[in-house]
Amino acid sequence: MRVFRPSAPVPASCCLSAVRYFRVMNRDDNAYRRRTGKGDDFMVFSTVKRVPVSIQVHLSGIDFDEYLGRKGG
Repeated sequence: MRVFRPSAPVPASCCLSAVRYFRVMNRDDNAYRRRTGKGDDFMVFSTVKRVPVSIQVHLSGIDFDEYLGRKGG
């Protein structure tokens, strides 16, 4: 599995149109739960920003065979 790691540190907050947004990660939720004894699953609610893209994916029979093999079918 390939994991993307940004080369520069990601800021903990940012401002957009005079509104301050904060980065919240699963580790923040875990720390809050340990500290307070409250909380449950980490959930994020957000608006969706659709960005048009032009991507072509070429699949062959080998790709489908691999998928079916992993799926168990």
